[in-house]
Amino acid sequence: MERLKSVKSIHQIPIIAILKPFSDSIQIQYFRNQLNMDHAISNPNGKIWLFWTKDVDCRILENEEQLITCEFNHVMKPNQFIVTFVYAKCKDHLRRPLWDSMLQQSATSLPWCTLGDFNVITDPQEKLGGVTYNMKKSLEFISIIEACGLQDLGFCGQRYTWSNLRGIMFRIWKRLDRGMVNDKWLEMMPQTTITHLPSVGSDHCPLLLEMTDQNHQHTKYFKFLNCWTEQPSFLDTVSNCWNRTIEGNPMWCFHQKMKRLAATLSTWSRLQFGDIYAKVKEYEDKTRHAEEELISSNSEENRTKLRAINAEYIKYLKLEESMLKQKTQLHWFKEGDVNSKYFHALIKGRRRKLYIHKIQNEDDNWVQGEENIAKAACDHFQAIFTGEETQIQEHTLQCIPRMVTDEHNRNLKAIPTMEELRTVVFLMNPNLAAGPDGMNGKHGFFHSTRGLKQGDPLSPALFIIGVEVLSRLMNNLHQHPQYHGFLMAKKGPQINHLSFADDVIIFSSGRSHTLKLIMETLHTYEHASGQLINRDKSNFMVPSNAFNSTVRRIKKVTGFKQKNSPITYLGCPLYIGRQRIIYYSELIAKVVARIAGWQAKLISYGGRVTLIKHVIQALPIHLLSASSPPATTIKQI
Repeated sequence: MERLKSVKSIHQIPIIAILKPFSDSIQIQYFRNQLNMDHAISNPNGKIWLFWTKDVDCRILENEEQLITCEFNHVMKPNQFIVTFVYAKCKDHLRRPLWDSMLQQSATSLPWCTLGDFNVITDPQEKLGGVTYNMKKSLEFISIIEACGLQDLGFCGQRYTWSNLRGIMFRIWKRLDRGMVNDKWLEMMPQTTITHLPSVGSDHCPLLLEMTDQNHQHTKYFKFLNCWTEQPSFLDTVSNCWNRTIEGNPMWCFHQKMKRLAATLSTWSRLQFGDIYAKVKEYEDKTRHAEEELISSNSEENRTKLRAINAEYIKYLKLEESMLKQKTQLHWFKEGDVNSKYFHALIKGRRRKLYIHKIQNEDDNWVQGEENIAKAACDHFQAIFTGEETQIQEHTLQCIPRMVTDEHNRNLKAIPTMEELRTVVFLMNPNLAAGPDGMNGKHGFFHSTRGLKQGDPLSPALFIIGVEVLSRLMNNLHQHPQYHGFLMAKKGPQINHLSFADDVIIFSSGRSHTLKLIMETLHTYEHASGQLINRDKSNFMVPSNAFNSTVRRIKKVTGFKQKNSPITYLGCPLYIGRQRIIYYSELIAKVVARIAGWQAKLISYGGRVTLIKHVIQALPIHLLSASSPPATTIKQI
């Protein structure tokens, strides 16, 4: 009770739902008084208690064993919205009445949110501890989410909302509690957030739902629109602007010309088109009036007028379609599903994902407010891209033999020709996200003193060279007298690592000297390359019969955490022993994650076929070429 009072006071909460109160329903009025709430109701089995203040008008739409659905009006928000509070049964078959109720409620035209304890997860990553999770348990829940057209609101705070509170060896965590909303809710209240508060005095975390429909006025930046290039006056406008003289060094001139061009194109677009979305609505009305006039008087003048208005209407519709295509950034289609509910749902979903509610700074404190978030983000990335000026230790590179000929070197140092530059520029995808200057293609934002950034054309080549150094340093360990490698067979070759890009597996004996040599080699590579090992993503595995002393020794020398079989490497599960269906749960979760953003209720049949052929079927191709998953896994996919 003290915790509830504290949370209510801190966050000024007008609606509270308590799930599984462990108290008789006749006590609900006592709790209402203690919480200083004005109204209270319980569901039939007393597992959901709902309280609200006089600031809220509440109409109960549904009151069942696993849910209470209410229609709310808040004094600060005149529009109606619906919330379904859920406490689901533990067994799959007992949850089906709940799924049926949710499917019926999904037909509403009002903003709808459903939140609570669903007693099931949607992804293996939403569980920690215990046996490996089988995705089959989640498929029914996932299909209901899709059928209802719901989107997960995500969360701030710790990842899991429930724990069994058992001993350290048997502790299990899961994300059983969540909030989901329909498209109408995202349209009306896109800044809705859920925070997992600390679980004090309970095995569940309280969920704090904060909602607002206040759309802040953001600064509008220049963005190049692809549809401009199709206008007759576009090239002349660009040429006239670009050819005006600017004094200074070439890079300064280029920067100033780009800046001037952006301002010129913005002015030109306003004069040429105005507000395209407003124009579409305007010409829709004009078309309707012109058709009515033609029906009243079927004259040549009215027919000519209608044709002219139709032509302008079609022009603005095509411009709107082009802008929507560019906004959604979908590269898998050419025609179809354009300017539809599906399209607009994708745009809203993308805006939702791009909106930052709060972030955690370097001191693990949560930062809110646009200005505070912007400052914390800039400080973070500035720190990442700022490094000490150190010289590469040449002796580390001695493991690589000289392989570049003089001719190769001359070609590498040669200045690119205009034709090469033109080829590279025109190979860029015109629909990629715009850089800070508003032009399509990607550009750097922060000045980096810590080597090349991701996206730089030289990054892949230099990364490959760097990993080659690591690979050769690791292979050189075989020559060290104190190194004991990993033998696949008694007389077979020793393999001490496999690597693909930045995914590296190291094979070793568990001897102390060997482990120390490996870690020294990794430290040498870190110091020479500037790349650092991510210890949070690094783990070690040992056989099930390994001694505890061996495990403790590996932990002490490496600083890594132990992980049990299986592990996923290059999309394939690596395991010891017989094949099990649960080893492929991550693949199924990956397919589910791709489908989750499709707004399946809105997309056409042809659109679904296209997505399945070009997106879903491509996901398991690599896995199927490397291993043979069980037939049940294929069926679930």
